Amino acid sequence: MKVMEGTREEWARIVRPGSRVFIGGGASVPRELVRRFLQAAEGMRDVEVVHIHTLGKVPWVDPRFGENLRTNSFFLTPELGDAVLEGRADYTPASMSEVPRFFSSTVMPVDVALISVSPPDAGGRVSLGVSVDVVRAAVAAARVVVAQVNRRVPRTTGDGGLPVERIDHFIEKDEPLATLARAKKDPLRDKIGAYLAELVDDGSTLQVGLGDAPRLAISALRHHRNLGIHSGLLCDELMDLIRCGAVDHSRKHFMTGKAVVSHAMGSKRLYEFVAECRELEFRTSDWVNEPGIIAMNHKMVAVNGARQIDITGQVMRDAAGHRFHGGIGAQLDFLRGAAGSAGGRPVHVLRSTTEDGSQSRIVASPPEGTVVATGRTDVHYVITEHGVASLRGKSIRERALEMIQIADPRFREELMRGAHARGWVPQFVSVAPTSLAPGDGKSGVTYRRLRLGEEGRSFFLRPLHASDIRRLQEFFYSHSEETVRHRYGYLRESMPADSAFKLVGVDQSRDLALGIFEEIGLGREPVLRAVGRFYRDGGEGAEVAFVVHDETRRMGMAGELFGELASVAKKRGIEEFWASVVPTNLPMIRLFDRFGGKAQRGDGEWEYRLSVASVLRRGRRGHKSAQGGKREQVSVGWFWSETCLLHDGGPGEVENPERYRVLGRALEEAAEDCRATRLKGREATRSELLRCHAAHYLDLVHIDVESLADRLRTGDTAVCGESERVAKWASGAALEGVAAVMDGRVKRAFVAVRPPGHHATADRGMGFCIYNHVALMARHAQEVFGVPRVLIVDWDVHHGNGTQDLFFADPDVFYFSTHEDGIFPFTGAEDETGAGKGAGTTLNVPLPMGAGGREVLAAIENRLVPAMEKFRPGLVLISAGFDALSLDPLGGLKLVPEDFAELTRAVVRIAQRWAEGRVVSVLEGGYDPNGLALAAVAHFKALGEG
Repeated sequence: MKVMEGTREEWARIVRPGSRVFIGGGASVPRELVRRFLQAAEGMRDVEVVHIHTLGKVPWVDPRFGENLRTNSFFLTPELGDAVLEGRADYTPASMSEVPRFFSSTVMPVDVALISVSPPDAGGRVSLGVSVDVVRAAVAAARVVVAQVNRRVPRTTGDGGLPVERIDHFIEKDEPLATLARAKKDPLRDKIGAYLAELVDDGSTLQVGLGDAPRLAISALRHHRNLGIHSGLLCDELMDLIRCGAVDHSRKHFMTGKAVVSHAMGSKRLYEFVAECRELEFRTSDWVNEPGIIAMNHKMVAVNGARQIDITGQVMRDAAGHRFHGGIGAQLDFLRGAAGSAGGRPVHVLRSTTEDGSQSRIVASPPEGTVVATGRTDVHYVITEHGVASLRGKSIRERALEMIQIADPRFREELMRGAHARGWVPQFVSVAPTSLAPGDGKSGVTYRRLRLGEEGRSFFLRPLHASDIRRLQEFFYSHSEETVRHRYGYLRESMPADSAFKLVGVDQSRDLALGIFEEIGLGREPVLRAVGRFYRDGGEGAEVAFVVHDETRRMGMAGELFGELASVAKKRGIEEFWASVVPTNLPMIRLFDRFGGKAQRGDGEWEYRLSVASVLRRGRRGHKSAQGGKREQVSVGWFWSETCLLHDGGPGEVENPERYRVLGRALEEAAEDCRATRLKGREATRSELLRCHAAHYLDLVHIDVESLADRLRTGDTAVCGESERVAKWASGAALEGVAAVMDGRVKRAFVAVRPPGHHATADRGMGFCIYNHVALMARHAQEVFGVPRVLIVDWDVHHGNGTQDLFFADPDVFYFSTHEDGIFPFTGAEDETGAGKGAGTTLNVPLPMGAGGREVLAAIENRLVPAMEKFRPGLVLISAGFDALSLDPLGGLKLVPEDFAELTRAVVRIAQRWAEGRVVSVLEGGYDPNGLALAAVAHFKALGEG
């Protein structure tokens, strides 16, 4: 490596006539080196300068260098675009995965590479820093490598290291890296981000393209979890997702634990982050952007922008008319890679209009001279502020209707005329209706993900579109004869396309037609499972109708649709719903009864009338009480903490952080709906733990955890280095739940913590349990708040042997347990009813495998309720285990999520009679994450009912 003098003679030896000179791009343009190169340019002849995207000025395209240098770029800034338009420079469209191969072949061999590097380390290696991309290939191919050594260039891991011997000449000059401004916030682009967030699953891997719309859109993913990164570009918005914990790379199927990128462009803060973050891996563009490599990431989501998209799905990115802008970049590579990924989603995002709103960016066909950058077959999803168009596998007719639906409403009629004129859409299909009336606001109806059924199946709810004609036809032909008769009043035999259009192509600004679609597998098209609609009747009322697929009944779909219809109806000033129901349509009769409908017998039908206010009051899953009265809301508190994620028993444990993480997201959403109060946490003190646990056991836990044991020596309880602290935190949060209820801050509370506790005895950890939270709650209520008698209801699938042992001889704590007979911990026989003064204050109801909610509810109402006439508790605590759910991996009982709401109501009735309604529940089991979330939310919401 030789220090460069920079004389014209020296440059003449390096840059021979006819040479091709590569200049490093992005944030790492070697500015001082370029300045010296240009000082000597007057003596050069027929030199071609090649580069990719550069931040900042490109002085080498100045006309004064025209006789000596000619630029050929793979990406155009406005300055370069002007030069190309004037014939002073060239543009080569190419995907980033191809460019390194150009350099190493006869396509575009490089003679000289001008690059920017860090100072060498102790081993004599420099780093290419934030631009590895195509620079590494240029260095490998070049005859001469000239470097600017810059201490501002951060050292990065991966392919960016070079031995100093590979550098022929160098200069030293420190200068800041060029920065890329953050994308400007924009309410319309925020809507685009909200739609993207609904499309992206937790555990997905992300790529983001350069441009404001893609970078702003991914900012909406900050509430996601376990995301990964495999992207050409690393920008500030991706850094933010890492910093906030949304990205942790833990569920990447390829390069787990690593963020894979080829270059970084952004703020000074980003470059500092790159220097410190060891989980970043910088690789070359031919590897990072290789579609086969990209597809190795499951659930790969590629988010890219577009300048225009036509209604068949063709993307115009690098040109408008005869003028070129930007470049192909990584878009096509990642679209194809994401398309080949299991569960992958290639996504284009763009505003529906130009910035001033004067022109639609969705067009009937490309303007004259415009080159298509991405063919329609590579375009799967397009998002604007008006919604999501799903194009994969769609006909031209369906594509046109999908794209018109997400265009700005002002241009939809013009686009439809274009589709009619080209014969792409039948004449009977009119202009696509608007999704919502302008005054509907944030009704939540535009697009919403749902988890329904005991297995937590994945659905989404949105308005029906004209593009749903075929889906509606398939939905109709899947109905049983009974369903058809109930919906149409007669045995309708066909659903031609024009009839289907009348059902999906409604004017959504006046009437409303909503569908629930099931996402039935990775890479599969959603299937229509339920439809709910209302038609205005000319006054302040609207006729309402529902039809649910035979296979997805009893999952709450009609209730979900009813709630959304009522939300929009209220905003539109509709006061009353009405419907005609045949007497044999029992599901609809039950639905209308549940939402407060009043029925009158008509000519062979029942006519129901319901106030919109009543529907909203009862909620999407509203219920009548056992006495038929209304359910008023009471104040309810809840607790969930990221601290509890730190306890990790290791691979294969069903009591793992993931189940708790899924529950947390569900509880947060439910708490917002219920306006619940979030409770604070703390660690339980040693003196508080000594109320139920022996001193030598507390010491044993501390020693085992500190010595990095993987199990407590008392048995099978898995632990890690954080387990003692987390268990204390869980117990302390449970005590805070009791305090919040006893102080009157909330009426009831659900404390969601882990690890669970009801198997822990005074001196032994068992199962997944370290400290017995519910037992400590009972003692806290007695000793701190003077509660004379406490009832503990334990409906976990496993018997709470630890809780029973602690209170077996205590007459002031009544322990009631329903559990599956004959499974761990093999205790809880029906004849175990207490000892000494505590005789009669333990009540076990072991249930056979296959028992369900009816049996548990019967045990509460027929055995516990009578026992409380004598005991009369001052506080009710619940060991709320949800592993009695059907399909839970550790149990054989068959409860469904709604059963836990009914059990909660039964226990609340006990508390209302004897304990002023005070109930505190604490999480125990439940090991199917989605099932746990559904059941726990049902329990939580029921706690909030009066």
